[in-house]
Amino acid sequence: MDQDGKDAVFYQLAVKYNWLETKKEKMSFLVEIEQIVLPRLSIEKMHRKSLIRRLRKAIMKDMVKCKPGRRPKYNDFDKHHLVQIWQLSGYPCSKRLKSILNEWLDVYECADSIKAHLRTMSPAQMDAYLRSPRIEYLRKVNSGTIPAKNHIKKLIRLRDPSVRYDEPGFTESDTVLHCGHYTWGTYGHTVSITDLCSGWTAGGGIYGKNAELVVKMLKTLEQRLPFLMRALFFDNGIEFVNHLLVQEFKNTKGIDVARGRSGKSNDQCHIEQKNNTFVRSIFGHVRIENPDLIPMMNEIYEIWEQLHNYFMPQMKIISKDRVGSKVRKKYDKPKTPYQRIIECEKVSEEVKDRLRKTKATLNPFKLQAQLQEKLAYFHKLNDEYNERIKQETS
Repeated sequence: MDQDGKDAVFYQLAVKYNWLETKKEKMSFLVEIEQIVLPRLSIEKMHRKSLIRRLRKAIMKDMVKCKPGRRPKYNDFDKHHLVQIWQLSGYPCSKRLKSILNEWLDVYECADSIKAHLRTMSPAQMDAYLRSPRIEYLRKVNSGTIPAKNHIKKLIRLRDPSVRYDEPGFTESDTVLHCGHYTWGTYGHTVSITDLCSGWTAGGGIYGKNAELVVKMLKTLEQRLPFLMRALFFDNGIEFVNHLLVQEFKNTKGIDVARGRSGKSNDQCHIEQKNNTFVRSIFGHVRIENPDLIPMMNEIYEIWEQLHNYFMPQMKIISKDRVGSKVRKKYDKPKTPYQRIIECEKVSEEVKDRLRKTKATLNPFKLQAQLQEKLAYFHKLNDEYNERIKQETS
């Protein structure tokens, strides 16, 4: 008898063996196998334990093997909706996502059972499920800052980066190039501004990067802030370090202006981080060369500001401790810029009431839908323009 035939015999014996209840019945059945069945299969001798293992192996072939450990708590539907909310909320880290999940789920459309599962998910579990989508989202950054002349730098004091601010109004600003893979020619830029205390961020698009356009956009962004601007910090680029900005902000409005140290981009670390999460996250690294698209950029930024400032939490670092070769960082509880302003005792009740009324009229999913619709149309027009220019110059 070949091996397949022997396997079939052992399978039938294993089925009968598993139906036996008492130890006595099983022992007599094993004796019967040893005396009658094994000689017919040309097996001279087999240890009793080897025979039991052989029977178990025969019947285990038809059984589905389960992974060790407890069963997974979350299914593929839970993971799918988690990724959807993570993308719609601006790709936050797991701790920030956890802090806003309940508020977003209140207006998110999915089954109640899925909402219940997502509410119980821990930040560590979110990290595990978002590992692959997060890798796909990573992008490189680009820089194009032209330093100002030394004699103009003397007009503006150096900033002390160690000072911490506990009230809104102290801001950092920077520009982001939308040049694509090359920096020659004229193209779109983003001027952005962020508050150091609350994290409130605003931005706008300009065509080119001269001082007049940057200062004009900064004045527009200042009007969009829910609080008074008390200080403006920036790098040593010529678009900021110039006579016009000093005249418009320091001399006319009494706003303190200061610049970071040359070659120390971490002096403006708050706005440098926003260059990725606030600007690159929606416009990416494509070249924006069509001046007719700049007004649409500003419409997109107005929607994005509401979504970013009212519904997307941020974590502020509390301390950094070096342990051997590693730096242990501690962060505070994730909060949206809106929440930080509401909780700040130095902000007037008039400002808080105005923000509460605005917040009551907003829905994050509707804002996200409007944002994605405008972005899709924007990128469609931009791609068509870039393709047309490419064909004309080739």
